[in-house]
Amino acid sequence: MGKKLSLQPIAFRFMEDELFARKSDSTGVVKRELWAEVFFIDSNNAVSFIMFNNSSARQLQKLIESLFYEDVVENGSLRSMELMDVVLTISGEKKENDKGKYFVANFEFEVADSNKVLEYRQLCEDVQVFSRDTITQTAEIILWSNSFPFACLPINVSLRDSYSDEHINKLLN
Repeated sequence: MGKKLSLQPIAFRFMEDELFARKSDSTGVVKRELWAEVFFIDSNNAVSFIMFNNSSARQLQKLIESLFYEDVVENGSLRSMELMDVVLTISGEKKENDKGKYFVANFEFEVADSNKVLEYRQLCEDVQVFSRDTITQTAEIILWSNSFPFACLPINVSLRDSYSDEHINKLLN
């Protein structure tokens, strides 16, 4: 990876969940943490994703919020910029506290090529982009891109009442 990684997001999701059996140092209980997963097309032209947690996820969330105030022209109209409209450059900043050393991701961006943005949007319309490993019943979804598949988001009670369990299972599998 080197010191920096650049990628163009095609989908993302922020959630609080107990992933990867990460335990609290003091209690040994599995921790509920903030997670962000960002999907992109890698140099081998494969769909890949990278995950950030806690401080790094919050940094990315702040960047997404700031993009709302940036405009982009699409089909002759202005709209607010989204994460899929940029190329992210990610670097790690070494930190230390009483628990030890860790890294926090820092994010910079530049506006992506509009043709690539359209190409990746089309891909996400044709193919559901998600990681089965992070789809859980315990996740509290906080924020997601329009390109993240609806079927992978938790179904609230009113929607669940409208569909049979068999239909819901088909959507999720």
